[in-house]
Amino acid sequence: PDLIKNFFDQVMSNGMCKEVTVGLKEFLDRELERNPRNIEFLLITAIIKTNNMINNETIKLLKKIIKISDETEAIATIFFAFIRDLWHHFFDENLLKKLENMETEDPEINSMIKYAISWFYRSKNNSELEEKYLKESIKIFQGHAWNYISLANLYEIQNRKEDAKQLREKGY
Repeated sequence: PDLIKNFFDQVMSNGMCKEVTVGLKEFLDRELERNPRNIEFLLITAIIKTNNMINNETIKLLKKIIKISDETEAIATIFFAFIRDLWHHFFDENLLKKLENMETEDPEINSMIKYAISWFYRSKNNSELEEKYLKESIKIFQGHAWNYISLANLYEIQNRKEDAKQLREKGY
């Protein structure tokens, strides 16, 4: 519905959702009551509840998502890593090890796992391993623009302008 589209438009333009309509909250509550294992709506609810900080409600939702399947466990773990990287700048060794030991049947999810691992190395200023995991992520699945853009940004910092330009073109 338009509620979901408007929500994602706001998240994409602002990086987070600052205002959530009552209609969207009611819609999500109804849908999750009908299907409490709906991964998309659980993640949207987690995003809404997270906004500026991770809280117990978000943790409960992510734990619920983790129990559904291996794929949803990977998605919830990646989301948790994203939250910790983006809002808390705290991506610890335990989370890294969990991601490194995770693999699914889905190459797209496996690519996202490698991408999330690259965040850890970026936060530690280890550009060699950051680059390694970004390249692995792209090799596994070429359909994510942010993997290309992140590698292009790394190459910009390294003054590898032509490589960065080529990656940006692939990413867009």
